Amino acid sequence: MKSKIIKFIAAFLCAIVISGVVVPEPINVGALTPQEKYNAAQKALNDAKKKKDAQNQIKKALDDKINATQELIDDCNAKISNLNSKISAKQAQIDAKKAEMEADNEQFRKRIRSIYMTGTQSNIQILLGAEDFSDYLVLAEMTSNLAAKDNQLIERINDAIKIIEDEQADIKKLLDEQKKEKKELDGYQQDLKKDVAEVNSVIKGLNNDIAKAQKDMNEAAEKINQGSSNSNISFAGGNFLWPVAGHYYISAGWQSNDSVHNGNHKGIDIAGGGIAGKPVRAAADGKVYIVSNNCTHNYGKNYSCGCGGGYGNYVAIDHGPSAKDGKTYKTLYAHMKKAAVSNGAYVKRGQIIGYVGTTGWSTGNHLHFEVIVNGVKKNPANFAYDR
Repeated sequence: MKSKIIKFIAAFLCAIVISGVVVPEPINVGALTPQEKYNAAQKALNDAKKKKDAQNQIKKALDDKINATQELIDDCNAKISNLNSKISAKQAQIDAKKAEMEADNEQFRKRIRSIYMTGTQSNIQILLGAEDFSDYLVLAEMTSNLAAKDNQLIERINDAIKIIEDEQADIKKLLDEQKKEKKELDGYQQDLKKDVAEVNSVIKGLNNDIAKAQKDMNEAAEKINQGSSNSNISFAGGNFLWPVAGHYYISAGWQSNDSVHNGNHKGIDIAGGGIAGKPVRAAADGKVYIVSNNCTHNYGKNYSCGCGGGYGNYVAIDHGPSAKDGKTYKTLYAHMKKAAVSNGAYVKRGQIIGYVGTTGWSTGNHLHFEVIVNGVKKNPANFAYDR
């Protein structure tokens, strides 16, 4: 039996060789560098664009390239940050060495003034100033010791100057390297901007029925409003915790009538510079009853990418009924880069549940925050918060 199996495998391999079929080696995507991922994504995008009716493939290729570009941007930023740390450390060494050198310089200046004032520059002057030969020997020994000390001071000063010059040369090299990284970073950011504009155009073509996108969002909102964790938790009452520490700018308020929301905004958008990737924290104790965490389209877009009903990656928490008023309280945290909790998890007030992003129907990095009372959305700005 064993020999038959061996013969069968041998025959199968021969058939592969004869037929010219080549078995491809699996590609370990996780082992690719950010640059290799970027190159592969660019090739896939070029291939997709050759097919006229492959809009979905183009969108997928653009998404992959955008993610690969973002990795390169993050890599450049990390390198620049590392270079800045090295430059700061070397500058600190230069400052410390300059302080040492200044102290030696001041000591040396005092020695020069002392020599000038006492007039002990030569052995003849020492001899003339001595009362006898014994006195001369004592004065000559003192002068020799002082001269040796002066030489030590001069050597220390020269050594300090050499160290400072070396450190400054290193800083120049680091600055040149930093300049190169910043140039690459600018190029990647321009590339990202162009690709985001292109993918938005593709999404617009694929989702030209805005009414359908709004319908999807309404259905997702209804699911969030009426969903329940079916647990025995209860809301302790009191102030909520502000969900994004240090960021209090509201880019779109309740029922905002801007061109994006058109009066249909049922929450508040917490935004501001540097908010991207910041931790999102639970406003109160509760149980997670819905998690959507599959959206990879973490970039600004003017149309729904179809993820999470437009909310992108989001977390909904049931805080239970309040002992004070008997009403049930829930909160929603949407458009996150990614969620950090799973469905059914119990969370504590202040616990990290995700990170700020711009997934779903979102034009930029922000947190869409909602408060739901007895299944009805309420203006979050009307509640009190601890910050």
